[in-house]
Amino acid sequence: MTSLSAPETRDPPDPPRNLWRIVGPGIVAAGVGISSGEFILWPFIASQVGLVFLWAAVLGILTQLYLNMEIERYTLATGETALTGFNRSWKHWGLVFAVLVYVGNLWPGWALSSATLDVLKSTYFRESEVTESRIYFWPVWGLVAIGCGIIVIGLTQPMVLLVISACVGGTMMFLYSGLLIKLNRTFLPDAIKVRSFRLAVLVWSIVFFGVLAGLTVWQQAARFL
Repeated sequence: MTSLSAPETRDPPDPPRNLWRIVGPGIVAAGVGISSGEFILWPFIASQVGLVFLWAAVLGILTQLYLNMEIERYTLATGETALTGFNRSWKHWGLVFAVLVYVGNLWPGWALSSATLDVLKSTYFRESEVTESRIYFWPVWGLVAIGCGIIVIGLTQPMVLLVISACVGGTMMFLYSGLLIKLNRTFLPDAIKVRSFRLAVLVWSIVFFGVLAGLTVWQQAARFL
């Protein structure tokens, strides 16, 4: 457990009257990032083996839709990110997801999410003078350095990076699904607790992403061992 105060639930604020005022780089990056793996990975697979596996892309996108809705529901009800909620059960979840996000974002190269960095700041650097901008600086430029290194060594197999990203992404979704069940059933009020169809979707997400990530890791490990 952590020293975080108990989450509070309250009514959400009124929606903005002018949506254009909230559109910025963060909105654009988040929109592009959602299901970006499916838009990159599955067209490549289809170009190699045909449309036989296209059904998996559809299932992945639909499953992530409901997964993201549960994340949004918790944030709207409590005003904090799901990662902060995960830290209420074990304070190192933020670090675990930070490492996974970093490895998974080596391709296509998206920066670490501000939510992940916020959790690291509140968990490990709460009493420190180190700012969140400074925490953000080193991971981002680390990604740039690694990307430059990949170009310099002449890596001509981007599929390797895509497979790494897919394995890490599947593992993250597997963990997220299980943690969201505990989080939403523990801290959300009864009226919006996860149950029935929503609970079934999260259980399906655990099975779906767990099996896909496990099979991918097993197949790739067999190739190199």
